[in-house]
Amino acid sequence: MSDSFACDKCGCVDMKSMVGFQQVPNKLYCSLCNSGRWHNHFPRERYNPEVDLVCNRPNNIGMSSRV
Repeated sequence: MSDSFACDKCGCVDMKSMVGFQQVPNKLYCSLCNSGRWHNHFPRERYNPEVDLVCNRPNNIGMSSRV
């Protein structure tokens, strides 16, 4: 399973390991929405279902996709 997720607030892609403590239960917020600061380990970009494989959004990427 992917460590990447799309933020439930702003829609940007982040990694669970970069965010740490989540302030809102059952929501995945990026480091900026969660703490007010982006971690700068990689550029902040919005989720794109054509190229991003995230754990909390459906997409057609991967071996289980059907054509």
